[in-house]
Amino acid sequence: MSEASGASRAVGIDRIRAVRRTARAGRSPATRLPILLAVLAAAPGAASAQQARESSFERSVVEVAPSTGPIDKLVIDNRYGDVRVEGHDGDTVVIHAFKRAADDTALERLKVALVADPSGALRIGTRLAEGREGAAVAAGSIRIDLVIQAPREAAVSATLFKGTVAVRGMENGADLKTEEGEIDVRNSSGRITTHSALGKQQFSEIVGELEAAGQIGDVELEMIRGRRLQAMLHQGTVVGRRISSRNLTIWVTRGDIRIEGVAAAGGKWRLMTHNGNVEVRLAPGAAIALRARARGGQISLPSALRAARRDDQGWTVASSAQRARAAMVELAANVGNIAVSF
Repeated sequence: MSEASGASRAVGIDRIRAVRRTARAGRSPATRLPILLAVLAAAPGAASAQQARESSFERSVVEVAPSTGPIDKLVIDNRYGDVRVEGHDGDTVVIHAFKRAADDTALERLKVALVADPSGALRIGTRLAEGREGAAVAAGSIRIDLVIQAPREAAVSATLFKGTVAVRGMENGADLKTEEGEIDVRNSSGRITTHSALGKQQFSEIVGELEAAGQIGDVELEMIRGRRLQAMLHQGTVVGRRISSRNLTIWVTRGDIRIEGVAAAGGKWRLMTHNGNVEVRLAPGAAIALRARARGGQISLPSALRAARRDDQGWTVASSAQRARAAMVELAANVGNIAVSF
């Protein structure tokens, strides 16, 4: 992680602490950075299935402290592995890097760069440096996993290629993207946006606004509350439990939607799938005004919804006994069934 030293001097970061340890036989710890003040213990790393095939492994820790102001944003770009961000109560950012390669030569080419912006953003990137005479590296033979501990108030932006991105305990939102891999966000707040081309997405204990998009892969939602929740998915199942977002929108092209939660008075829920079933379980006694349409299936409503009728556009319309500030619930399945229960 030697590239960190040059970036830190450019913006006057107060201190960077680092230690590098390696599993390679006969190799001593890496040279200390010029502004090294203290040595941190190496972070524990979980072994991957790929590690068994690799002969070189290296782990290192760098701690970055703020200079003129707090580090309030992380911008992460890792094309070679996973990223995990954990919120802590301190003002420093601690970066644990776990590098794996087929041999020492390839391992030396794996770089983690830090660039701190005077505005308060810290950019963390990974790259593969040029080898001698353009030496090639076999696909899948190198890996860099990052575990980052950061101030809870920092916003997070992370872009991955093939890897899992996880966020825990952050309070100022996140923007997460991965081409192939899972997204897992828990115990966080703020505005959270995600996109996964291929992979499962999981969200738990989220307060604020959540916007999840994906091409192929399931979406699981647990204890989501706040002003807005939106999930857009081409293929997969969306399952939500203990949902209390005021405005909920779920669009699925191919797949089922199953939601359990509280539709807030004055809010609006819209759940739509082109090919799949829609199941909604609402809190008992909820005041709702319902519109449902299943062109190629059946609609099942509880007896607590009265005055069910079909309007001139083919929607089944019903409402609960209490209509004051009722939540609007709109359900649609082009090919599939709709079921509502309390």
